[in-house]
Amino acid sequence: MKCKGRDAVTGQVVEVTVSQDRIVDVRSADGRQAGDEDLPWISAGWIDLQVNGFGGIRS
Repeated sequence: MKCKGRDAVTGQVVEVTVSQDRIVDVRSADGRQAGDEDLPWISAGWIDLQVNGFGGIRS
């Protein structure tokens, strides 16, 4: 499966190829096309390391 989006760091349009539930390729998409500004943003996964309370102490 291939999908297009905008790289959250560079703003460039990229094409992401997924095979067997794995990202196998990310490359710059060929040329700009009408509607590219409406593509979704693509970025690395975000992890929330926030801890709300520990050992009976609430923050």
